[in-house]
Amino acid sequence: MEQTRFYFADHFTPFYPKLARLAWQQKQVPAGHVLAAAGQEITDLFYIIQGFCCFSLVDDQGNEAIQSFHGPGSLYPVKCRQFHFVLEPAFRYVALSPAQVLCLKPEAVQSLVRTDPDFAVAALDFHTVYANMQSARLVIHQNVCAVQKVATFLYLAYPAWRQQGQGIGLTQEQVAAVLGVSRVQVARAYRVLRQQKAIATHRSGVTILDMEKLKEHCSASFLF
Repeated sequence: MEQTRFYFADHFTPFYPKLARLAWQQKQVPAGHVLAAAGQEITDLFYIIQGFCCFSLVDDQGNEAIQSFHGPGSLYPVKCRQFHFVLEPAFRYVALSPAQVLCLKPEAVQSLVRTDPDFAVAALDFHTVYANMQSARLVIHQNVCAVQKVATFLYLAYPAWRQQGQGIGLTQEQVAAVLGVSRVQVARAYRVLRQQKAIATHRSGVTILDMEKLKEHCSASFLF
């Protein structure tokens, strides 16, 4: 069963050699570097070789709504034509850690879609998984209880981070920006989950201590 995820990595790793040949640039960027800035159209796609990046939407008041996180083997955004969406000026893609990335033009990715059926299927699979995540976000946002929102997010996010050999390395502000709640609400939810010994929190993020206790606070719609 394909599970909902908020962290995307390794999806395009098998195609790295081909993507590297098609890239017009490879660059090393520091943490905080903006790969795609709000207010601008997106002209490049980014394959992450190393590092951790965050994709978000920024409204007219500067409020950020985090949509997804991306690690090594991720290609984002995935589009293969040089056209622009109405929302593109609201897109922001930033490196949360030092990162090494390939920069590709949509036309290069289009050529790979046309010549490599396996890549075309991988791109379609990625969009399917990403659309599932966006649907899950809508359901989670409808929950009234902040503890349930936070617990459900941690439950869904943990498997992908665990595959990278780490806990969920997000700040309270970042979790709040994913869930559409305040940092204070996240802090209170963490306190409840710590008291239940479901999680441990530290400077680098969150570690799940007892998955069964965490599941007791999750939305039943997402349990598997």
